Formats: sequence, structure tokens, C-alpha cells
Amino acid sequence: MMSRIGSVQALLRREVKSRRLETALLLGHIVCYLAVVFLVLSPVKAVCSSSCARR
Repeated sequence: MMSRIGSVQALLRREVKSRRLETALLLGHIVCYLAVVFLVLSPVKAVCSSSCARR
């Protein structure tokens, strides 16, 4: 989790050489995570699980 936070912070501070690649990788990670959650769980549990994990 900390590496993703650090990546976002580096993107915002413009410290990354290839911002497009880093952004694409972070978005890909989020999309894959949500796809797995929705494939494994029922839609109701997936929504509750995703929103409850952020708290």
C-alpha cells in the first residue's frame, strides 16, 4: 500500500520521469483489483467490501 501512495505522491510532485507509464500502471492495478473483487464476490458484497476496506 505504501508504494502506491508514494507513487501517487511522486506523480503529483512531478518527480517521475515517465508519468504516463506510472499513471497507466497505477490505473491498471486499480482496474485489475476491482475486476477480481467483482469476479470473486457477489456485486453487493463486492461494493461493501471495496468501500469498507477504505475506512
